[in-house]
Amino acid sequence: MTAWLLCGLFAWEAPGLTGSPRLMARTLAHLHPDTPIFYLDPLHLTAVSQALLYRAHKRGPLWRVVRADGPWGAAGHPASAADWRHLSQAHPLVWYSTSYHLGEHSWMQHLAPEVWVYSVLENAVALMGPERQVHERALARADVVVSNSPPVTQSLAGLVNPAKLLEWGMAVHPDFWERTAIPPCWTFGFFGHLMPWIDFDALEELAAQHPRESIALVGPLHKDSASLVTALCQRRPSIHWLGPRPYEDLPDFAAACEVMLLPRRRSPVSDACDPVKLYEYLAAAKPVATNFPVSPALGRFVYSGATPIQFAAAAAAALADARSHLGRHRDPALPALLADRSWTARAGAIWDRTAGPWILDPAAERS
Repeated sequence: MTAWLLCGLFAWEAPGLTGSPRLMARTLAHLHPDTPIFYLDPLHLTAVSQALLYRAHKRGPLWRVVRADGPWGAAGHPASAADWRHLSQAHPLVWYSTSYHLGEHSWMQHLAPEVWVYSVLENAVALMGPERQVHERALARADVVVSNSPPVTQSLAGLVNPAKLLEWGMAVHPDFWERTAIPPCWTFGFFGHLMPWIDFDALEELAAQHPRESIALVGPLHKDSASLVTALCQRRPSIHWLGPRPYEDLPDFAAACEVMLLPRRRSPVSDACDPVKLYEYLAAAKPVATNFPVSPALGRFVYSGATPIQFAAAAAAALADARSHLGRHRDPALPALLADRSWTARAGAIWDRTAGPWILDPAAERS
């Protein structure tokens, strides 16, 4: 029986935010409850791939994804010895990995799945040296290459067979984000990993211009930005770091904010990103302000400004929308866009692309 093994961006147990592979795993478990779906902590990738190569039967940092009451009730439990045996004997094995898993000691040295889905994210536009070489080998060997955005697709020109390329960025399950309107607790809100690429200068400018409006930050701190966040909250008492929250609690947090923020520093990697947060913010029916270079598809629904001063102005415009109960987040075209960019649609498109001759006839030669 076919089995899927998805390597995550972040550990499953993390109480904060989730990565796109975890969302993919949970959606696949909902859509295909009879197919074994496994999710792997990427920190243990090499050890697990070696175990699979040698058909070892042991417990480890692997999760079996199971269906509950819906795609967002789907949960995982540690893989049992029986799960390990099943996975090591699965044929064909469909492997889903991303360009964040590349390195000099990549799992590629140990694991050769029958079907490989390689999801190329924004970091690929800046890969150099050994990681670049591994990336290019991955493009040649993968059976399906998923591009995260048009800039990523452009970076793949001449490196990948167009016949196996699928451009599909981030997605959202709109129903998961629906909440009854409540009186706001916070003026501005952000959720996400507080990484160094967050534009803390833009947040400080917003706090300086609107000192009486609260700014709430939810998410785990990165070691390189922890001191920045601490100092920012001390300088600007209207900014509050609330710590990480479980993913399942984020719709309630968004409902408690008037405007959602995405301040991100400009770089080739940032500019090639398709941020899942923008879709989630819009699905939560919230006005959005960002300094991110928004795609034409999303531009009509959000406010954006490149510099910190322009970002603060965009946030003020979004706040006016929130308080008038009108504006871009109420655009009648938005529900159709979110439905088209659902995780169900994304997972379905990738699932369909794996149904090649190596699935129908394992002895067939792969293109």
